[in-house]
Amino acid sequence: MKKEAVTTEKPEDLEGRLNTTTQLLRERTAQLEGLIENSPGCVYQFQMTPAEEMTFPFVSQSVCAVFGIPKEDYDKDPGIFMKMIYPDDAQDLISRIRRSAREMTDFKWTGRILTRAGQVKWISARSNPRRGDCGSVLWDGIFLDVTEEVRLQKNLSQSEETAKLGSWAYFPLCKLSWWSDEMRRLFQISDSADLPHFLDVKNMIHPEDRELWMSTVQSSFKSGDEFFIECRLVLNPSAPVWLECRGKGLKDPEGNVLEIFGTCQDISDRKKLERELNHERAKSIHASKLASLGEMAAGIAHEINNPLAVILAARGMISKKGDDPDLVKNYLEKIEKSTHRISRIVESLRKFSRREDVPSFKPQNLRELVEEAVMLTSSNATRWDVSVRIEVAAELQVECDEIGICQVLVNLINNALSAASTAEQRFVEIRCQDFGERLKIQVLDAGPGVPEEIREKIFEPFFTTKKAGEGTGLGLPICQQILKEHQTELHLVEQEANTCFEFCLKRIIG
Repeated sequence: MKKEAVTTEKPEDLEGRLNTTTQLLRERTAQLEGLIENSPGCVYQFQMTPAEEMTFPFVSQSVCAVFGIPKEDYDKDPGIFMKMIYPDDAQDLISRIRRSAREMTDFKWTGRILTRAGQVKWISARSNPRRGDCGSVLWDGIFLDVTEEVRLQKNLSQSEETAKLGSWAYFPLCKLSWWSDEMRRLFQISDSADLPHFLDVKNMIHPEDRELWMSTVQSSFKSGDEFFIECRLVLNPSAPVWLECRGKGLKDPEGNVLEIFGTCQDISDRKKLERELNHERAKSIHASKLASLGEMAAGIAHEINNPLAVILAARGMISKKGDDPDLVKNYLEKIEKSTHRISRIVESLRKFSRREDVPSFKPQNLRELVEEAVMLTSSNATRWDVSVRIEVAAELQVECDEIGICQVLVNLINNALSAASTAEQRFVEIRCQDFGERLKIQVLDAGPGVPEEIREKIFEPFFTTKKAGEGTGLGLPICQQILKEHQTELHLVEQEANTCFEFCLKRIIG
């Protein structure tokens, strides 16, 4: 039997390594504190006692900024924030808190607060409950200031309610047209001018929308079927007008089209508000993603404390029994493993917060991207004895952000390797299906598939099926965020017997 090597390190060398580890832990703790305070969301811990006394044991500095109170006031009265809930929304908030405490389910609430300055703000809060001491319930969570998003949503609703419509009709048998005054105004046709055939307005349609316009409207005029289309008018090239056009036919008993009638609505204001709203939503999603870092920092304190306890205990044992080389080696390995665990958690948080760079979309060779991701994950494949098969043609080109898609592939492959590591036949397969202008990339593993009861949760941040200490639950949400930047989504293929995730990318032909 081969004899294990023993350490020959001197006590002073061991002490140096321990000091280095301790300093690293201090740096990681400072990073976590920085993430909490610098995230755009507000991190909090809320507590309710059996007597329904409600306080906030911990809040980040940004909470006080949103509520418009100095930190000193919170220090004097940890329950001060509950006194600033808008009166009409207070009962709904308390009901949701009680339900969350009773059922131990996630807490979600959107409502108003009233600051000391008399300003009404909208906040959206979410948190996870856990049992505390003496029968109390603690919630670790975040909230976001969504005042601007709510304002834009209300403006959008008002725009839809007050929109004006232009009406039109066309009679094929006599080839006559009728347009309302609003219809003439939309197309800038004076009252004295002759009306064009509805199909003849194609030259007024934006070139990018013209083909779709013609095919949709011509088909409806022939069949009498209902149609709906959104397109742009280019009467003023510097300010295109967005139209929502609807129409349908009226037929006689023999199926002949007697009349085509419909409406055109100027939806330019709505489109502008939608763009602003989408922008705010994108900011809110990104803010929520970063704020989740704070939520995770609050929620994984016990995960950091556990390896810290191991490190402290190991250091104590080394100090007492440093003359036993085998014992020192064993405890040094425990220290190193615990340090890596803490570093991996912080590194995952850091990477998750770093997706702010503008994606660079360029032609990329798909096979090379896959091979790079396989190379980056090869150590896990070797460790778990999993074979990786690549079924991607060498000539396929896609338009994508290289770093982003590589990160997606790495996350999916690592998940697949982990799932396949316990299977009887250990394999992971990356394959591609050609759909002309789109390529479908699939990552399949030998695992048993995702249980039906958790399929809706797998894309939620921090949800993981792995054992404690083996996963942060950030992989799939990061993938989804990156793919949304590519106008696509990650899907779980439920028809597959094994676990299979897929997404599409735009193909470059020629």
